[in-house]
Amino acid sequence: MTPGIWNILKQDPESDLFWYWLPGWSFTPAVYAELAKQLPGTHLGLDYPTLYNGLYNPMKADETAPQFSDAVHKIISQTARPGHWVGWSLGGALARAVCSRLQTQSASPSQNQSPSQASKVQPLSLTTMATGNTFLQYNVDEPGMAADVFFNFCRSFDKMPAKTLKRFLALCCQGATANGENIQRELATGLLRYQIAGDADREAMLSTSLQWLTQYKLNSQYPLAEGFRSTAIYASDDALKPGGLKATNVMTAGHSHALIAEADAKQVILQQLGTLHG
Repeated sequence: MTPGIWNILKQDPESDLFWYWLPGWSFTPAVYAELAKQLPGTHLGLDYPTLYNGLYNPMKADETAPQFSDAVHKIISQTARPGHWVGWSLGGALARAVCSRLQTQSASPSQNQSPSQASKVQPLSLTTMATGNTFLQYNVDEPGMAADVFFNFCRSFDKMPAKTLKRFLALCCQGATANGENIQRELATGLLRYQIAGDADREAMLSTSLQWLTQYKLNSQYPLAEGFRSTAIYASDDALKPGGLKATNVMTAGHSHALIAEADAKQVILQQLGTLHG
């Protein structure tokens, strides 16, 4: 199976276990390759360019930029079976929203769906990493990135995308206490911009998806069903300052926003994910 928006990270036709991996803004599913390799089952990773191309047709004069909620609906439409959802940063926000909407569909199937059809892709669990309830800090006593810092970053990206992405990569790794250069090098292999430089369509996709970070308040807009197994993992010194996401299990691993590339954090993440498949 090779669904449109999904890249296959690992295929195991002998297992019914499925995992959905959603990377952070500007990254490819390649950032999850090492983690997926060490877990059983088939692993699918979200491809942002394909997702964006399925949402936006620049040839239409009245076409508006797709919103966060549009991306959520598109992901749901291309999800074929139950699985464990794992998301980092923006990917965690999308994964949380998808799980919430899938549960809502199951509880209240549409007129064209039977209860069995609506529940056939029910999420089995959700694990988010470095994902806050909101991305922006709306009050000084709440977690999140200060709005002025974020919008300055957006302006910088519009003027100098390649240079700004390199700065973003360094920001993700800020706070890592060991092997910072190795962590940054590992993340860079999965950064979209490094794969296709000077691509105007790619820049448009990145600019649009950057705005998705401002378009959600997960706890209120995308609540989870009571008793659903969810874990939120945060790093101790994340420069982007995420937090506040409600989950049945909240834990700390690593030091930077790039916790998925920190050796000690990866072991904690693998241990946590390893408890899900039984």
